[in-house]
Formats: sequence, C-alpha cells, structure tokens
Amino acid sequence: MTGFAVKVHPTNLVEIIDTDDVGLDFLQLHVGGYITPVTTAYMDSPPPLYVSMYVDEDGMSKGLGLNPLASSLGETPLLGNMVIVKSEGADDAPLNEDEMNDFIQWMMRVTRGTFTVEEE
Repeated sequence: MTGFAVKVHPTNLVEIIDTDDVGLDFLQLHVGGYITPVTTAYMDSPPPLYVSMYVDEDGMSKGLGLNPLASSLGETPLLGNMVIVKSEGADDAPLNEDEMNDFIQWMMRVTRGTFTVEEE
C-alpha cells in the first residue's frame, strides 16, 4: 500500500510526497536538518485524524524564512519546511489517500486556499 506525507514550503507550496517510509531519515531529509515535532489533531469528522508536524529545530539559527502556512496550522511562528504525517500513538505512519485528501481540504478551509498543491 502506498502512503503519503505532506510537505509545506515557506513559499506556500504544498507538496504531496508518495512514500511508505516516514522514519527519521525521511523527516530530516525533507525538513532539511534535525527535526522538532509540533503535533495537532484534525477533528473535522469522526474519527479524528491525528497528525504529527515536523520542522527544522535549528530553523532560527539557520536563518530560515517564516513559513506562514505552517505557522497558521501550528500555534507559533514556524520556520522552513514542515512535514506532516499521521500520528499513531507513539509512532508515525504515512497518510492514506483518503486521509491525505481530507487533510488538504481541511488546510484549504483553515487557510482560505492560500497555497498551491504539487505532487512529487
């Protein structure tokens, strides 16, 4: 089964990444360094979909730009790329196609469609 991760760039580009592996190496590659989690829950419809959102923990010292879309999803200003995957308790997993589509639709409502979606 193929899964997905969502990568939010500071330019408001949302990239859909086709992947079955959302481990540490994958996350570090896509945020561009050491990761720090910012976790939230998406609860538009039962059951709630919990997601893990990761950014570069050294974003400030690297001088990375503000990521306005990621910041609107989190509760604090976030810098650089953000990667979003499904949270399953203590583990992360790829989003399935329905979850990815639902999450993108939720992001469009939350941000009033201020981004462009691109598939890898």
